[in-house]
Amino acid sequence: RAVLKTASCVSGNIFPDFLGLVRDADPSMTALFMSRLAKNDFLARNTDGSFSFAHDRIQEAAYGTIPPTERAALHRRIGGMMLRLCGDNLDGRIFEIADQFNRAGHGDLDSAALKELVEINRTAGMKAKSSAAFDAAAHYFGNAISIMKHCPGPAERPQHYSLHRFHAECLYLNGEFDRAEEEICKALHYADSEFQKAEINNV
Repeated sequence: RAVLKTASCVSGNIFPDFLGLVRDADPSMTALFMSRLAKNDFLARNTDGSFSFAHDRIQEAAYGTIPPTERAALHRRIGGMMLRLCGDNLDGRIFEIADQFNRAGHGDLDSAALKELVEINRTAGMKAKSSAAFDAAAHYFGNAISIMKHCPGPAERPQHYSLHRFHAECLYLNGEFDRAEEEICKALHYADSEFQKAEINNV
């Protein structure tokens, strides 16, 4: 049951080795438990050695049994493990990492962890923006802005400016013109040069 609960916090294909690391458990035993779950039609075995939930409702039901505080801790642990395994090469899994940390919430994080989460969301936003996925990009930039509210101070002004500018651009390109105008006004508040003011007014 513990394996199923932890697996329910992971999106897509779930590898036993990874789930074992998250649970701090023997990967071979984790694979055995997952095989048993597959035999009972909770999970499905994939050709690459991973598993996925046999049905979305099974994943939703398992996820629903996890208390909110435990759920947040699991998402943070999963995100942290993904981050550690990716090292400097975040590009391939940045959306999964950002989603895990965002689902964990940020109310109890210290300043350094908050800034790291801002950077993760900014990176995810930039990747989505470069792929013309403007709705997703706006989502990640919006998350970064929300987290930045807990990082006040003049040293953070350039980052506030850039996040609001990118958010405005993506909202505009996604056809959300009223919200884009609001973000332009917020970006102007953080603009510290005439160049920045001209830059944001050209969105």
